[in-house]
Amino acid sequence: MPDKHKIQEGEHANIATQNKKIISEDTADDKGWTQPNDQISGSGLTFKYHLDKEIQFSTSTNVDRDLNTNKEFDLYSTGLENKKMGVLQTGPKQNKSNQKSTSTEKEKGFSATVFNDGAQLVKAERAKGWINISDKSKGISVGIKNFLQEYPKELEVNPKTNTLNAYIWPASVNPMSFERENTKLDGEMLDNFAQGITKTTEFIYFFHTAEKIEVIEHTMDYVLDPPIAHTNPEWYTSSKVYGNMAPHSTKFPEFENALQYKYDWMAFNQEWESWYSIFDFGDVKTYYFDDEWHMWNNNEPTVDFSLWTNFMRTGNPKYYHMAQNMSKHSMDVDNIHWPKKRSYVGDINEAVDFWNYLEEPESTPYLGIGRRHGNEHWSALLSAHVWIQGWIASYYITGDQRALEVAEMTGDTYIKRIWGDHDLRGRRLYLSVLNLVELYDATKLEKYKTELDERIDIMLELQGKQGGNLVLDRYGYSQTYVAQGLHKYYQLTGSPEVKKALIDHARWVKNVPPLNHKMESYLATIYPLIIGYELSGNKSYFVTIQPI
Repeated sequence: MPDKHKIQEGEHANIATQNKKIISEDTADDKGWTQPNDQISGSGLTFKYHLDKEIQFSTSTNVDRDLNTNKEFDLYSTGLENKKMGVLQTGPKQNKSNQKSTSTEKEKGFSATVFNDGAQLVKAERAKGWINISDKSKGISVGIKNFLQEYPKELEVNPKTNTLNAYIWPASVNPMSFERENTKLDGEMLDNFAQGITKTTEFIYFFHTAEKIEVIEHTMDYVLDPPIAHTNPEWYTSSKVYGNMAPHSTKFPEFENALQYKYDWMAFNQEWESWYSIFDFGDVKTYYFDDEWHMWNNNEPTVDFSLWTNFMRTGNPKYYHMAQNMSKHSMDVDNIHWPKKRSYVGDINEAVDFWNYLEEPESTPYLGIGRRHGNEHWSALLSAHVWIQGWIASYYITGDQRALEVAEMTGDTYIKRIWGDHDLRGRRLYLSVLNLVELYDATKLEKYKTELDERIDIMLELQGKQGGNLVLDRYGYSQTYVAQGLHKYYQLTGSPEVKKALIDHARWVKNVPPLNHKMESYLATIYPLIIGYELSGNKSYFVTIQPI
């Protein structure tokens, strides 16, 4: 359990799956919310090595933590004594830096130390993220990707036990705890959903014969900072996998410059503000006021997918890395993975295994349900706050099988309909259609198609009762979910009913533009109007877009 608050029946009123027992979200008098319970420390992988005597230790560091620095990494090599030796990367959260980034100076507090027991051999800001030990004929290297960005990290060799230790959370720093910062409502909730989050860490182990250390470092770089493959943008856009998408060009410089400025602004602030650490990296903050950034985005709405499309359009590896890191963060940290009952596969000969399986505790009902934007990553959970488009794109572009597995976990929860008909109305319905159509396209599993068909039937039935509008007035900002989801479905099936629904909806938003949620809903009509124009050829839809 992440904290010491008193667990009561009827918690989580905002995401209740029943109404027999409900308690208020306002339990601020319970100080246990802010008291740590379960923590992590000394977590990682240990490998026992077999090398001869006279072992050489090597690593590399940089005095500048800037990811885009022009300064070279400094290679360090020395003989391994009969003492623990390694490299430790920490950041402002461990070093308690009170100096945050300003408009002219970056945040302080990053430290990379090469150590030999208690002695500091090298003091820098950034470790590259690898160490190597070699005798005269062979050696072993170990590295961790995003060593700085996902601090704290440590790579250590212990000659007394002949072990090579790679820590995702070092024992040499204070444990990581998951209590709430305070008892103020966050996302209209006073909860803690840290139980069930995950974190994927990428390791590289390189077993080699005698090599120059420069060759070894270069090999490690292929994984720690790999080259990015990209074909012509026209290939991606002409595939129509994501509808009509234009490759990057100078044809419409105002639009293109505005779009690229937005992404560059995100990239700059992520690096300048050092939105790093093991459970933060990949995410960005949403609001800036009073000279302070507020509110983790938690991928709302489908931010990683917008970065994937920009990578496809431009071929710029910067957006590949941003998209991949945000996808990995959101599928791991901004989601619930446990408690999860195992799937029964019958891989044990004894028949009693099945009857034991039936008696095992059930999964949490919230598997695969994402986070709402919040001041903390795990403080607010809400229906219709998970976006799998980016995960599917990550699966297509990078081959990340885990991305598809987590997306399927979300799809399976849709099938359970844990919120009853509430699950089949409003933005919950709209977003589920967008997610399920992407999931079905990637898996071709009939269970997702069946659920998708039923939800689309409900959406079209409700459209008839709403005068042609596919979207409840309350959720005008959900226009893009509806338009993208139904258009993808139309691409896959050619359904004339769905085509008509999209055109009717374009007519509605042209004649009665939504103005709820200020300009957010109004601007969201651009995509359904474009779809209406593409499907009907009616130029009035295109003309309506111009002033928007």
